[in-house]
Amino acid sequence: MSEHDGLGGLEEHRLTAARLAKVEALRAAGAEPYPPVYEPDATAAGIAAAHGDLADGEESG
Repeated sequence: MSEHDGLGGLEEHRLTAARLAKVEALRAAGAEPYPPVYEPDATAAGIAAAHGDLADGEESG
């Protein structure tokens, strides 16, 4: 099974094929070309401090 299965034939286009080859080369070298990026807006300690008065199973709303 190809890694490109389900791309609807996009890999047949020469430019798309070149881009896919570059992505595969980066991944083979251990780099993730599209890393998940997110900025956390809370910490576990902050959440625990803000809701420490809740009983077990109680929800904050």
